Amino acid sequence: DTYVIIVTRGHVLDADVVKLVEGMTAAYMGMIGSRKKIAFVRERLLGQGVSAGHIDRIYQPVGLPIRAETPEEIAVSAMAEIEAMSKGLTDVFHSQFDEETRASKYKGWVEAVRRTRVS
Repeated sequence: DTYVIIVTRGHVLDADVVKLVEGMTAAYMGMIGSRKKIAFVRERLLGQGVSAGHIDRIYQPVGLPIRAETPEEIAVSAMAEIEAMSKGLTDVFHSQFDEETRASKYKGWVEAVRRTRVS
């Protein structure tokens, strides 16, 4: 399977990559970014004729909502989301849910992971 995470130096480049992967078959596509960046990219792409369906299938923002801040935390969050997708947990993590809803839907899963963490 193919998994795509879009992370570039800026909004315009992210939009270019999203446009390039339109029509690509992938088990997962995600894009890093703030709500402001995601809105900018979406409007830019819709204006360029990219389908809303393609944009909507991209997980935005990438990763599980663990309040990641550092690059390392963001990477773990993104890879955990991909791992969940590969295990068929799509209903919990689909981009149609806002961050608060996503967080509440997998709260028990996160707590289980925390309990098994090795110090």
